[in-house]
Amino acid sequence: MDTNSNSQIESNIPDYCQVIKIQGSDGQQKQLLLPRKLDLERPKRARTQFSTFQLSVLEDAFTRSHYLSAKEKKELSKELKLTETQVSVTLSLLEIILC
Repeated sequence: MDTNSNSQIESNIPDYCQVIKIQGSDGQQKQLLLPRKLDLERPKRARTQFSTFQLSVLEDAFTRSHYLSAKEKKELSKELKLTETQVSVTLSLLEIILC
C-alpha cells in the first residue's frame, strides 16, 4: 500500500475504532481495525418478565406439540404480546427443562 492510500483508509475510520499496524509473516505491513474499547458501559436490556398466564399458555402449547410451526409461533406471540423470538427462545428452554 502506498502512503496516499494509507491516509485515505485512516481518514475513513469511525471514532469508536482504532488501527493497529502489524508486520505480517510475509514481511508486509498490515492494518487491523479494532474497537477502541469494549462496550461495557452500554446499558443492558432488561430481562423479560413473563406473567403466569404467558408461561401457562407457552407450557400448554409445548405440551401439545414440541415443534410449533412459524404460523403457530406468530399467533402465540400476538396472543401473548411477545415477540416471535421471545416465544421461540422460551419454547427452546422448555424443551431443555421438560425433556
